[in-house]
Amino acid sequence: MTNDEYIDKQQALSQILDILNAIAAKKANGEKIRRQYKTEPDPQERSLGEQAGELTNKATKAFQEGRYDDAKKYLYGVLEIIDQLPDNNDHREAKAYMLNMLAGAECRQGLFDESVKHLREAISICEKLPDTIKYQYDKETFEDNLEDVEHKMKQANEHKAEMDKESDESLLDALQNKSSKDKKYKSQKDIEANYHFTNEKPKGSDDVTMRLVLLLVMVVLIFVLLKFC
Repeated sequence: MTNDEYIDKQQALSQILDILNAIAAKKANGEKIRRQYKTEPDPQERSLGEQAGELTNKATKAFQEGRYDDAKKYLYGVLEIIDQLPDNNDHREAKAYMLNMLAGAECRQGLFDESVKHLREAISICEKLPDTIKYQYDKETFEDNLEDVEHKMKQANEHKAEMDKESDESLLDALQNKSSKDKKYKSQKDIEANYHFTNEKPKGSDDVTMRLVLLLVMVVLIFVLLKFC
């Protein structure tokens, strides 16, 4: 180390010690030590990370309140920002977690196909991350969630199939009952028609019968008169 380098380091250490002593003195006097930030930062000056963090907080709150459409909107915004960030393991993991949260909102809305798709994407991302305990835990968590969603999807499909079956059976019963009633009605009409056909005589037939009876009576009377005259 040269003499100049030694002097520079000594000066730097001296400055650091001065700062630490000043902080210690302020603490001793009960003063708060904090970094000064702008109260209203310009949105254009905010980093993508800050924007992603804000959207994530909004998504989490919406999710907890059951506003799943809003949660999905915020999560899609976070995913768009992550795609603009440098491609590294931390950002990949963040994307996987956002996809997992998005799948959770979709599952609660009954959108199981979309939920399964996003969970599989999250698992695929984790499979490409380093084989560490941290990332393996992430992967196992997403796999458990995928198994749960697939189970719920199976139950929903079975319930739908059962409802469709009951609906079809109800419709068939209704059609069969209608057909049975139609047949019964038709049969009753046939019986009534047959009864009238076999028991009702034509009006003209009654007139002929009366004439024959009168003719017979007249013949008998004539025969009696001729016998006694």
